[in-house]
Amino acid sequence: MTEELKYKAGDKVLIPFEILEVNEGDSLPYTTKRLDRDNTKGYWTKVTLESIAINTPPKHQVPQVAFEYYEFYKGKLTGFDEWFGDFFDLEFQKEFGEDRAEELAKWFYDNDIQTNLERELALATLIVKGPEAVEVIPEKRHRIKLKVTGESLVRAVVNDGTNVYTEYEFSKSMTATLFTKQELIEAGFGDVFENPMFEVEEVE
Repeated sequence: MTEELKYKAGDKVLIPFEILEVNEGDSLPYTTKRLDRDNTKGYWTKVTLESIAINTPPKHQVPQVAFEYYEFYKGKLTGFDEWFGDFFDLEFQKEFGEDRAEELAKWFYDNDIQTNLERELALATLIVKGPEAVEVIPEKRHRIKLKVTGESLVRAVVNDGTNVYTEYEFSKSMTATLFTKQELIEAGFGDVFENPMFEVEEVE
């Protein structure tokens, strides 16, 4: 019976190696590359690699809105007392955007105590160490359809020879555009989530 392997393809370890392939049943099941030696490949037995490797700790996760907050204010704010200010402040909402401020506040505050502390640490890590130290979670995207006609919402960039502008239309012949919630709000379609005329499909 083959012994279960500890690692899987894609795991990174602090040797520093990255696991490229895992072939169960082979005498050298782990194929790796050295991250500090021009990606040199190596082949390891189960006992050797698993005895010296330490899993890389997972990065803290932050949503897109937290990343946007960091990018918007990284040249303006300094101490944590400023970064961790009042996200419900009207002046902040006006500057950062009411919808984005509400989304940021909900992610940061609207949880149990342990989750709030973890998210404080995640945001602090982003502020101190930068985007490379965290994992930014992409926003969910949505396909919007008119229920009556089956037409999908499409965004197109139009150049009329004088101006370049964005147009939105419902079409069956054009490929549907996938929108984040914020993009829909900014385009004036923020009500599609509650409006029974529209079908909203969340897309991975």
